[in-house]
Amino acid sequence: MGNKRTLKLKISKTWLFSVTLGLFPLLNSYSAGLPSIDIGIAIVMLLFIVSFPRKLYRTSLNTLILYILFITPVMVLISGKTDTSLTLIILRYLKMLLILMAVFPFGLYQRYFDERIVIKAARVGVYINALFIFIQTIAVLILNLRISNPLLGFAINDAYSIINYQEMRLFRPCGFFLEPAHMTTYCLSFLIYSLYCSDNKRDILITTIAILCTGSGMGIVFLAVHMGLYTLYKTKHNPLKGFAIIAFSVLAILFIMRIPYIQAVIARFTTSNQQGGGNAIVARIGKGYQIFAAQPLYIKIFGQGYGNVPVGYYLNGVTYCLITIGVAGLIIYYAFIIKMLIKHKGWKRYGMITIAILAIGSQIFTPASIAFYFTFFGEKSITQNANL
Repeated sequence: MGNKRTLKLKISKTWLFSVTLGLFPLLNSYSAGLPSIDIGIAIVMLLFIVSFPRKLYRTSLNTLILYILFITPVMVLISGKTDTSLTLIILRYLKMLLILMAVFPFGLYQRYFDERIVIKAARVGVYINALFIFIQTIAVLILNLRISNPLLGFAINDAYSIINYQEMRLFRPCGFFLEPAHMTTYCLSFLIYSLYCSDNKRDILITTIAILCTGSGMGIVFLAVHMGLYTLYKTKHNPLKGFAIIAFSVLAILFIMRIPYIQAVIARFTTSNQQGGGNAIVARIGKGYQIFAAQPLYIKIFGQGYGNVPVGYYLNGVTYCLITIGVAGLIIYYAFIIKMLIKHKGWKRYGMITIAILAIGSQIFTPASIAFYFTFFGEKSITQNANL
């Protein structure tokens, strides 16, 4: 009787932890009712408390964990740079440590991670957001009606609840995510699994359309790259068929580029886009490097502490690392990614390559990104060729 109860409890924890990881980028968008604590962090914290492991597991993230654990408080004190409040810096620091330590070396991943459940949860997350984003897109293109996210009042950042989407020059739907880039990165991860592992045509179609609807230039570029690789792989024994598919795709792209919405999206990257807030590439890549270049040498090497970032600037994954944990921390971070590239093959390798490149233009050095992408792509796989 006792064994059955223990088994049920363990299964329920496995389900809860795995579903939480599969939906983590989405859960990270909404508050758990505590200051700066999102739903995903709250669930991991709860599981960690009720399942505190008795031993420390070995993990390839140990070096990064130790670096952030000890360097951040030292550099915050030495640099004296606290552009944000000290309380917020401490909260960001503790959240990252919670994910890095609770999920990996302290055993939640080793004890409760079920990759099949994570993938199924990610599929549900993609489908729910895809459905909403289809509704948003149809409404804005046909009815000129902008449907905003009804859950914005629960967003982890209060700034999203006061945005007037009706007055935005370019409304880019993003489902239940707070930003189109967040939705795109999440969908790209599931698309990579769908293309190179499950080969589920329905998943591929729905995820592809969802990415296109966000109007994310970054997403569209990676979508084109992965679809091109997928086409070449599927038609390697029939070059004529491959050429026909590519030719049709080019014609389809030329047609799509004539849609005013897509033209407005492209203008964000190809023009100064003064009326729309400036060039998107400059905003995502340039500012952070300018801030980093102005720092003294010791901060360039070790950073000014995780979570200690300047207010009012967008920092991508690379510049966030450079400013907060320095060149030394960035080397450790990419050393882990390179180790995973060597360790894995198939869809996980494609995924890690994508995440490594996305860091140049997207902020993915966050607790949510570490929890989802490093387990989805970076850890052991039971689905190299599985069709779930």
